[in-house]
Amino acid sequence: MKQTDIGIFLHRTSFSESSLITTFYTRNEGIQKFIFQGAKKKNSTLFPLNICELNFYRRPDSELGKLTHADTLVVLDSIVTNPVKSIIAFFIADVIRQSLQTNEKETTVFEFLRKAIHELNQTDDLTLFPLLFLVNFTPFIGIQPSLCDEEALYFNLKEGEFHSDYRPGEWCVEGEQVHHLYRLFEKNVISPVFRKQAFETVLNYYQLHIPRFDVSKSLDIIRETLA
Repeated sequence: MKQTDIGIFLHRTSFSESSLITTFYTRNEGIQKFIFQGAKKKNSTLFPLNICELNFYRRPDSELGKLTHADTLVVLDSIVTNPVKSIIAFFIADVIRQSLQTNEKETTVFEFLRKAIHELNQTDDLTLFPLLFLVNFTPFIGIQPSLCDEEALYFNLKEGEFHSDYRPGEWCVEGEQVHHLYRLFEKNVISPVFRKQAFETVLNYYQLHIPRFDVSKSLDIIRETLA
C-alpha cells in the first residue's frame, strides 16, 4: 500500500551497490526505516536534518518500508553550505536517532524538531546551539531534570534531581556549576565561563539515561563552537 508522510532525515547505511537503508523521524509514525533503491545515484536530499516528503510502500510483515521518493520540502541552504552548521546538523541527527526509538505519532516532538532545524538554518550565532538543543530536548524524551530547588547545592545526574541534601556518589555534581546548570535548564542561560563544562555535564547526563548513547564522531567540532 502506497503511503506518504513528512520525515526528518537522520541516518543512512549501505544496503547494496546502489541502495541504502535510510532512517527518518516521521510526523505520523515516529522513527521509520526504509530501503531506498537507487539512492546512491540520487541522494542529494539525504543530508542530516533535511525535511522531506516521503512516498513509500510498507508490508504489514516487514519492519522496512520501500522508499520511492524523498523530496525536499524546505531548502536548508545555510545548513548545507556552512560546514560548522553541517557538523551540528550531523550531531543533532545522531542525538535524535539515539534518543527516539518509538514508531508512534508524537506531533509535539516532530514540531519541536522542525522548529529547531529552521532555527539552525537561520541563525548566525552557533555558540550555544548544540548545548541548548540537548537541554530543550530533555522533556520530549522523558529525562528532564527536576527543578524544585533554586538554591540547590548538588545535581544528581543519575536521579535527574537538583537538591541540597548531600548524597555522595559518582554522578553527583557540586559547587558553583550547580547554580549555572539550574539556570541553564530553567531559563536557557549560561555563563560563558561554564558553557564548556555544562556541555560535558549534559552529555554525561544523556549517556546515563539513553542506552548506548555515543555521539563521539562529531564531538570535536561541537566542542570548538563553545569556545
